[in-house]
Amino acid sequence: NIDFLQAHQANKKRLADEYYTINEDGLITRQPRRDIVLQLLSAQSFNIPQRKTEMCFLCCRSSSEVYATPMEPTRRLQFLNKIIVESSRDREHVEMLMKIESRAYFCYNHFPKERSVISQKKMTQRQRMNHRFRRFTEQNN
Repeated sequence: NIDFLQAHQANKKRLADEYYTINEDGLITRQPRRDIVLQLLSAQSFNIPQRKTEMCFLCCRSSSEVYATPMEPTRRLQFLNKIIVESSRDREHVEMLMKIESRAYFCYNHFPKERSVISQKKMTQRQRMNHRFRRFTEQNN
């Protein structure tokens, strides 16, 4: 029992120290953490156009919300790797993801951090408009 527990903990630590990626052949491979840091540093930013009518790659939902990927290359890489790991059982899905990933659209529902930033911007714009309107009415009265 103790041996099993120790083996389980060692396995959990090993998985925590590794990150899943896809190699040139489309096979999912494990990568040690130190290599990931170098990979993240060398990762290029992706210029993905933001459109309102694109379908989300994950949930296939179309809405009027802005569709995009995280602007930071590190966030994008982490997110795509997460999708690849989650969909690793479905080989066709992984292959499709590899082909489309540089052009893929994702709705902001999958990015809580980015979504909160957008809602904060909306709030500040609304507050700004209210403030301007108040100042305008005060001047004219």
